[in-house]
Amino acid sequence: MKEKLKGLLLALAGIFYNPSARIHCATIRNRLIWKLSAKKLHHLGEGSNVGADFQLWGPEYMTIGKNFCAGKGLNLQAWDSYAGEQFHPELTIGDNVVLTDYIQISCADQVQIGNNVLVGQSSFISDNGHGNTDLETLKIPPMQRKLHIKGPVIIEDDVWIGRCVTILSGVHVGKGAVIAAGSVVNKDVPPYSVVGGVPARIIKS
Repeated sequence: MKEKLKGLLLALAGIFYNPSARIHCATIRNRLIWKLSAKKLHHLGEGSNVGADFQLWGPEYMTIGKNFCAGKGLNLQAWDSYAGEQFHPELTIGDNVVLTDYIQISCADQVQIGNNVLVGQSSFISDNGHGNTDLETLKIPPMQRKLHIKGPVIIEDDVWIGRCVTILSGVHVGKGAVIAAGSVVNKDVPPYSVVGGVPARIIKS
């Protein structure tokens, strides 16, 4: 009995001190957590793969298509209430979408991402913000301000969004557009154009 117990402890120690074994166990654990969490989504297509440390807020308002792939630190938020106001969020992600590491998407109205979209690391997409910029609103602490929504965020098919991009409320990104790394997009982006800068401007059409 002692020999069997010793063998078991050695086997467990081998897993603990073997980096590849630890990574494999962590991957299996993360897949199980994603499968359990994904059941709360309004809809999820087949073939999804999501990295570690993801967060889902209001998953019942989210629809995700097939072959969805996301890196670590994914944060999807759908707010149905904030500061005493009620919302009806619709967060929709199409087929074959790739969100790299540390992507945050915040939705209180509508965020729609089309098919075959690629989003670079540490990008932020939101259809809402903490209040307006009038003087009376600025006197209120940011976390206590009511959400300000200019309109939905629509990102059409085949869009490439570079690293550390921010896309703000009311923006429509046309099909096949490219948004350069580090850009802040506060206006519509025409189809098949390249934009960049703060705020983003058309570089090439």
